[in-house]
Order: sequence, then structure tokens, then C-alpha cells
Amino acid sequence: MTLSPKLAEACRVADISLEDLRSTSKLKRLTDKRAVAYHYLCVVRGMSWPSAARLVRRDHSTLIYGAQKHSHEAYGTRPKATTQEMRDAFEAKEAAALKACPWVQAYDLNTQPAKETADV
Repeated sequence: MTLSPKLAEACRVADISLEDLRSTSKLKRLTDKRAVAYHYLCVVRGMSWPSAARLVRRDHSTLIYGAQKHSHEAYGTRPKATTQEMRDAFEAKEAAALKACPWVQAYDLNTQPAKETADV
């Protein structure tokens, strides 16, 4: 089975293995990491809730709840925030961090690093 690049990136961002992401364990450390992965997939990367739910083998409402929980705790959104409210809060915090540290370059998640070419 090949792993979706978005799913692999979500596991890396949330610091969770694919097995733990898909497990049914209710350990807090795992549920918190799953919430980060759900938020990353749907809010940051813009994947639809049903598509992301199929990847992690969950119901889409589970992903929405987890992302809302993470967004509330990390970005101060209301507990039942919409996807757009969560996205706006994420982008506002990201912009504030970049403004506070002007020497940090923004990392565009939608671009791939340029391939280096050898001088011939």
C-alpha cells in the first residue's frame, strides 16, 4: 500500500505513526496528535472532510470534532468553529509569527522545493 503524500505529511506534522493515527486507542497523547493531523489535513491543506476521513478510516464528524478541539486550544477559536473560522485563525497566527520574526521566511505548503541541476 502506498501512503498518500498529504497523509504522510500530516503524520510528520502531528508526530504520529500511521498505525497510531488509525488506531482506536483513547490515550490523550494520541487523541491530541490525531486532532493535530485532522486540523492539518482539512484546515491547513484544504482537503475535504469526507476525503480525509476515508484516508484515516474515520467518520468525517470525528475529524471535524478533533480539528475544532485543536483549533480552540491552539488558536482560541470558539469550540464549534467553522472550517473557515479555523483557517482564518491559523493564518492570522501564522502571519503574526512572521511579523514578529521578520528574519523567518514563509514556507509555502503548496510549492515543492526546486530541484538542483548540475552544471554541465
